[in-house]
Amino acid sequence: MEKIPFKLKFLHIDNFRSEEGKFQNGIEVKVNSGFSFSVDFKEHLVRCISEYSYLQEETTFLKLELSAIFEIEKSAFDSMIVDNKLTLPVFFLRYMATFSVGVARGVILTKAEGTVIESLFLPQMNLVETINKDSVFELPKAGEQAE
Repeated sequence: MEKIPFKLKFLHIDNFRSEEGKFQNGIEVKVNSGFSFSVDFKEHLVRCISEYSYLQEETTFLKLELSAIFEIEKSAFDSMIVDNKLTLPVFFLRYMATFSVGVARGVILTKAEGTVIESLFLPQMNLVETINKDSVFELPKAGEQAE
């Protein structure tokens, strides 16, 4: 499939925690990030959950968890289901993650404005290395949760 018709359905900041008192000027800042995906088969939705942690000497002083929910056109969603499994192609996963990274940059910029950590930013990420394969989700059996 070359194109996957979709639209952004919902954005949500699941968790934002900033502990400015733990930040120390002059000490290297490390940023950890991670991405996970889930599916709502009934509503043909895909959720991209992105997490970002800012650390100094193994102490976390800023954490953000963000959900971006995308609605996939039903016919496209259904066409990705084979043998009771939905396969989301890696290029689409990376697209959702790229979108989420941009949103996260804006959230961090806005929430950190006027604080001692306002000069920090979310660095560039190589999502080709981070997300390197398709994701496969089994259709739920009758009576199971659809996510």
